[in-house]
Amino acid sequence: MSATNGPGISERRLVPIGSVYMTNRKKVFVFKCTERPCNRKTYTRMYDLRRHYDGAHASQGPKFWCPYEGCERSARGGGPSFPRKDKLKDHVRSMHNGGD
Repeated sequence: MSATNGPGISERRLVPIGSVYMTNRKKVFVFKCTERPCNRKTYTRMYDLRRHYDGAHASQGPKFWCPYEGCERSARGGGPSFPRKDKLKDHVRSMHNGGD
């Protein structure tokens, strides 16, 4: 075990997903995405940076398609899928009258 890695973590399995900056306020940090094209996005919680990375940059992850036939965000519609289930629910609510 090295000084920088916890038990069971090897250097080969570490993937950088952003940077951490300390603000001038005590114990307040900013988490910044370093991937292109969104390398200016910042988050106040590591959880939010991780969720952003998993949805926007991870090569393999879940895909959520709109269940409404004819919608461009459906599997047959040709548009992009949603990286997160909550974003699909927002889409259904706003574009399909809440799914009624």
